[in-house]
Amino acid sequence: MLVKRRLYIYSELDRAVDRRSVEAHAADVREKGMAVTLAKWERSPHIQHMLDPNRYWNLIADLN
Repeated sequence: MLVKRRLYIYSELDRAVDRRSVEAHAADVREKGMAVTLAKWERSPHIQHMLDPNRYWNLIADLN
């Protein structure tokens, strides 16, 4: 059986998407049997996670 995988990249400082919403959604899909990885940045505003490109691309590579 193919397990669906999801990666959630989010931040404490994101004003567009609240981190609690991301974490709650991840918990919901985990309960439905999907593999979930949460990657929380502490200090990057919305969609600026590429300020740490090594961490970002390593997370993407780990999906394969």
